[in-house]
Amino acid sequence: MPPDAEPALAVEARGFEVRANRVSVTASLGVASTEEMPPPLTPESVLGAADRALYASKDAGRNCVTGLSRSGLVRPSAESDS
Repeated sequence: MPPDAEPALAVEARGFEVRANRVSVTASLGVASTEEMPPPLTPESVLGAADRALYASKDAGRNCVTGLSRSGLVRPSAESDS
């Protein structure tokens, strides 16, 4: 898992209370790096790559980070809903 993703995913462990009810939170993240993308780079292509990675994380379950590498989507960490 990318080190920057750990704080974002740690939110589930904390949870919080709303009107005396315990609320838990999960996160699915998609990451795109311009260093890993072939030219030509445009804002649309970077956003599209991050969007594909995000939906791959959502498909994988909760608390998942998916990144885009030259070889495709990379999911270094995931927790399944099952």
